[in-house]
Amino acid sequence: MRLRKRIDHADLQPTVAAAIPAESYLTARDRPDTATLVIWVIDPSLNRQREREYSHATGAFLTLVERYALCPPNRTFVMPDGRVTVHVGYRFDPDTDVCSET
Repeated sequence: MRLRKRIDHADLQPTVAAAIPAESYLTARDRPDTATLVIWVIDPSLNRQREREYSHATGAFLTLVERYALCPPNRTFVMPDGRVTVHVGYRFDPDTDVCSET
């Protein structure tokens, strides 16, 4: 997943800015490979970071199922020394929807 530069709350599209209060906003980055915007906010009920993703094409926030479908396929590769095999996949934290490469 490639992400572009950080976006300030003041520079968000009006529909996104209206849905994300400035006081809970942390940052956002465009994800050009999927034409989406990944947004990080503070969830006051958890006192933790939460991740949301907005589709420029549909003008709506994505569900977790839609976000998972946009993840690159899992892959496996062998390190140059030939002794280590790496398996790469993606998972979403069940409490915060933060996507992690595993």
